[in-house]
Parts: sequence; C-alpha cells; structure tokens
Amino acid sequence: MKIYYKVCFSVILLSFLISSGCTTSSEYQTFEDQVKETVSNMITLLEQGNYYDLVRDYADPEFVKEEGGVEAVLRDFSEDDKENLLKYLKDIQEILPTVDRKNLTVTYMAEDFPQALVFKKIGGRWYLTND
Repeated sequence: MKIYYKVCFSVILLSFLISSGCTTSSEYQTFEDQVKETVSNMITLLEQGNYYDLVRDYADPEFVKEEGGVEAVLRDFSEDDKENLLKYLKDIQEILPTVDRKNLTVTYMAEDFPQALVFKKIGGRWYLTND
C-alpha cells in the first residue's frame, strides 16, 4: 500500500511539474513572441477604434512627449494612417523579424512598407518606435 501512495504522489507531482512548465510568462518568451503579443493587442485596439489607448500604450513615449501628449498625436493620426497601420500590423504577423537583443529592438520590413516597423523594449514594455 505504501508503494501505491508513493507512485500516485510521484505521478501527481510529475504532472504538476510538466503542466507548470508548459506555461510561459512574458519574461521567458522570446522577444519575437513578446512583440507578437504586442502586435495582437495593437490590432485589437485599432479594430475597436480605441486610438487613445493605442497611442498611450504602444507609441514611443519619447515621441508622444515631444508631440505634446496623446491628444496631440491623435490630432495628426488620419484615417489613412489608421488603415495603413492596421494593414502593416496584420502583415507583420507573417514576417520573420530581425531581432537585436543588444539594443532591445525587433524590426519588421517588407517590400510594400514605406519604412521598417521597429519595436523597442523600453522599461519592460514594447513600443512602436520606428527608429
């Protein structure tokens, strides 16, 4: 009977360890996976028309500050800009990026992009910077 309990305990413990090893927090995700999650969130905000949160949470904070805040950035964010950004974000989901771990950047480029889409990790978060 003692052996039965040891085997059951071992099986339960092993199952727990395997299942907890299958989940990954953002700190253990690759840069590419972290940016994919960021891009997915950005697409959702664009499709919902939630431009304020999009700019506040994902635009380069230095750029937003230089422009005079989120509202100032939104005044220059045209319908064409919104449509193009949505298109490019959807496109990059199928593109293999260039990852620069030293500078904490992930860059996406395609022939039909007017410029590369550059994401930079600042303060533990990913922002679209287009450096």
